[in-house]
Amino acid sequence: MERHISIATHAGTLIHMRWVTAQDLQIWAGRIEAEAKLPELVRRLVHASTTPELISFPAGESIQTPGWDGIVQAPTTTTYVPQGWSGWELSKRADTTNKANEDYQNRIDHPQHLDPTKTAFIFVTPRRWNTKEDWIAEKKALGQRKDIRAYDADDLEQWLERAPAVGAWLAKLLHKYPNGVLDVRPTRGKTVKQPTGVHLCSKESVRRSGRHC
Repeated sequence: MERHISIATHAGTLIHMRWVTAQDLQIWAGRIEAEAKLPELVRRLVHASTTPELISFPAGESIQTPGWDGIVQAPTTTTYVPQGWSGWELSKRADTTNKANEDYQNRIDHPQHLDPTKTAFIFVTPRRWNTKEDWIAEKKALGQRKDIRAYDADDLEQWLERAPAVGAWLAKLLHKYPNGVLDVRPTRGKTVKQPTGVHLCSKESVRRSGRHC
């Protein structure tokens, strides 16, 4: 059966489809490979969001390297990456709050070269974390850090929507990338032939026709 895939455009900007959901990430968190790949995922997302002056997220076999799971120095603030220095801790453990507390205290006791008062602390889990906002408020009240952030599966799903190339990479890793999808990213001046079964339309054409794209 031929699969029809619509990619809507608005003012020349593609609205990318969502390949990986929060539920996909929740399931992935239970797999062994997630521990080694999670730093690579976050590293790719940071690169897709800003042009960091410094970035380090050891992945693969390098996850055994002592120290922060990730360090970023960013020139400006974006939705998910704060300006200046940020120290990142990543975990797929099911006891998310306990792990976040352990990592937070560890980085207060052992901040390495990062001054806690000038560094944002960011905790990332591929699981859903229902008490995340309470945890953030509790840590901010301590006044020990420049900023406190935490991203869970739902946040990562939204971040992936803003970084479609990273979303496609992860979808392929999770075997979620559908067949017959056209990659319409720039091809250095080459003409990309639209394959049969792929329909490109705009929001304006949808409005005029009254039909879904």
